[in-house]
Amino acid sequence: DLETVRSELVSYGHGLLDKPYLVAATKMDVVGSHVAPLQDYCQQRGIPFFQISAVTNSGIKHLVVDLGHRVESARQLLKVGEVNT
Repeated sequence: DLETVRSELVSYGHGLLDKPYLVAATKMDVVGSHVAPLQDYCQQRGIPFFQISAVTNSGIKHLVVDLGHRVESARQLLKVGEVNT
């Protein structure tokens, strides 16, 4: 469960809980509609949510593109921070 994972991140420390994150529900070729409660949970909290399947390759490209955008945005913020210091 997602809350258990997040509480483990708190226990580990090192600022992990403060890092941006998303949720990728895997094995969507098998799971199907059982993922709806997790998707609703994420949607209510504004957590990016992706449904993927390695078997069918479904959703993988969308996830990778989104991650690429997030990494690029983070790099840009780092560059701005370097200029301002």
